[in-house]
Amino acid sequence: MSLWTRIPVWVLCGCVCLTVIRTAAGEPPPTVDLAAEVKQAIADLDANRLSVRRAAEERLLKLGPAVLPHLPPPDLIRQPGVRQVLKRLRIQLEKRQARLSATASQVTLQGNLPLKEILRGITDQTENQFDASALPASILESNVEIDFQKTPFWKAVDHLCKELRLRHRLEEKMEALQLLPAEEDAAPEIAVTYAGPFRVAVTSIKQRREYDQVRVGFAFTGEPRIRSLIVTYAAKNWNLQLPDGLLLPPENPGAFLEFNPADGGRKIQFSIDFVDTDKPIDKISLDGKFTVTTVVGNQRIRFRDLERGGGVARRRGGISVLLHKATATKTPAGTYDARIDAAVVYDAQGPAFESHRTWIYHNHVYLETAEGKRIEFAGNQRTLNSDTGAVLMEYPFPNLKHPLSEYEFVYVAPTLIVEIPATIHFADLPVKN
Repeated sequence: MSLWTRIPVWVLCGCVCLTVIRTAAGEPPPTVDLAAEVKQAIADLDANRLSVRRAAEERLLKLGPAVLPHLPPPDLIRQPGVRQVLKRLRIQLEKRQARLSATASQVTLQGNLPLKEILRGITDQTENQFDASALPASILESNVEIDFQKTPFWKAVDHLCKELRLRHRLEEKMEALQLLPAEEDAAPEIAVTYAGPFRVAVTSIKQRREYDQVRVGFAFTGEPRIRSLIVTYAAKNWNLQLPDGLLLPPENPGAFLEFNPADGGRKIQFSIDFVDTDKPIDKISLDGKFTVTTVVGNQRIRFRDLERGGGVARRRGGISVLLHKATATKTPAGTYDARIDAAVVYDAQGPAFESHRTWIYHNHVYLETAEGKRIEFAGNQRTLNSDTGAVLMEYPFPNLKHPLSEYEFVYVAPTLIVEIPATIHFADLPVKN
């Protein structure tokens, strides 16, 4: 039987925009049994009385973007009126999610508290996860005096790192911000600012007299809840100013530039060159505008009973994942070499989606034991042939200690593409000549 004859019809229907599953920063999670509430509201959308139908639509809107994974695909709704209402609701909720995703997560927390409690409080309020496993218990138990009043996530994190001499790291496959002891010999950042959910650091400024240019280097990181795909900017929107008021333009003011992350979308590093002046420079001010294309709304899609070999589909909102094949071979050493083939289909298609399609190859995939231990796939995943609009990937898991029946396969899929404009300003930055 071919791959696609085993997929339910609704998996292959392209019909709506990408959806999200997380409750956005600044919007408290619903306390009701969400699945049951959504199911009842959808039933009420087909009621005879207009007042009941309107009340059901208002309930779904009030619950917010968290209901999106629970909305059925339009092609499974037989009643035309209900189908139209759900399409309209989906668009409204996705727009709301996009707006909220473009703002910084905020933290309100006060007191003299242990670090581990502070981190737990920040996660509860922002949905940004931390990995503090590399920190000794003495640091996790250390009290920090804080007064966070709607403080942006990154500003709160930088405050904690300064107080406890820590550093943070967010790399490929990391869903959590890792906290580590500070490195004594690490080159310090020149300056840091915050723009929406992004942390922008100036890492270097050099007056390169031999090239008649001033080069400014940046490191750019989004909150853990989002993944940055690409940073774009028009050079004409950047200005470098000297203390005497002289403006130095970009080297190529007509350029429109793009920078992609080298590690799957967790951090972006780039530099901008400005025209040099004849005199030495000791300080500069800097203004700029840029746009970041991000994916947000991580949805964990789980597959159990892997020993059955595959042919199982799961759908969440506008995304479908098919466990095509799961096989394992016992080695002479008594371990198991496993291979899992999985396909992902997004309802949304078109130029905007296709231009950023490579982010799908960086979706997080792992096996998980009953105790919650994660096992990452080894080496590089391989793309298999597919002409149906799906992305079919092969993931190797060698040297497993147990047969596949003792693991769950987890596919983590971001479900919304959002373009976020941002503006930054730096003043009195020291220049290295």
